[in-house]
Amino acid sequence: MSLYRIYCIITNRCAVFVFAVVGTRQQIKNLKLSYLKSFWNILDIVVLLMAICCIIFNIYRTVEVNNILEKLLSNPDQYSNFENLSYWEMVFNSTLAIMVFFAWVKVGRFSKVGGQFCDRFYQFFKLSEGQEVKLPASLPNPVVDHCHG
Repeated sequence: MSLYRIYCIITNRCAVFVFAVVGTRQQIKNLKLSYLKSFWNILDIVVLLMAICCIIFNIYRTVEVNNILEKLLSNPDQYSNFENLSYWEMVFNSTLAIMVFFAWVKVGRFSKVGGQFCDRFYQFFKLSEGQEVKLPASLPNPVVDHCHG
């Protein structure tokens, strides 16, 4: 992959992120607390906060790995401990996975398959609250059938 293409991809991602942050900030400014009444708006904020955490950690990780590698190269006989960094790498990967899942749920609500997924997601939480859920016959659910059958 060429350096120009990598630069374009990074610039595109940064522009989309800045657009999302500015748009969400503007909506919060206009709607005040009523913005938080929608589940999807709260999910927007959660995804943006997780993205900010991932960006900060990615910068920290790059700087820290460079520092550790410089120490290792200057004194190759000394033990370099990457354990702390590997722990934070696992936290980063988990945060990134959750963020991608939430973003997928947000995007998926606009498509037919995503809409069905969101319906199931909603039904799951209603079930966990102890409320009975009636499903259409076209969408069989073995867990609900087993629990109520």
